[in-house]
Amino acid sequence: METTQKIQTPETRMAALLRGVRAEAGLKQTELGVLIGAELSIEPVSQMTISRWENDGTVPGCYLGAISRVCRVDVERLLV
Repeated sequence: METTQKIQTPETRMAALLRGVRAEAGLKQTELGVLIGAELSIEPVSQMTISRWENDGTVPGCYLGAISRVCRVDVERLLV
């Protein structure tokens, strides 16, 4: 029997990483979006957008600094 091995792409790694740092920070998707918006002085990022980022791993680079500050992790941790 052949086992199927899931291939890790940069996108799947980023999706898992974002979910992980958000969970470690104890934030819900909606809360993360509000805090990112406040950090960048923009409208809150929607829960649907955060969910999409956590599923497809395509977080725009301009948000990485805000995510790292809000979740209190080094930005280097978010670079895949």
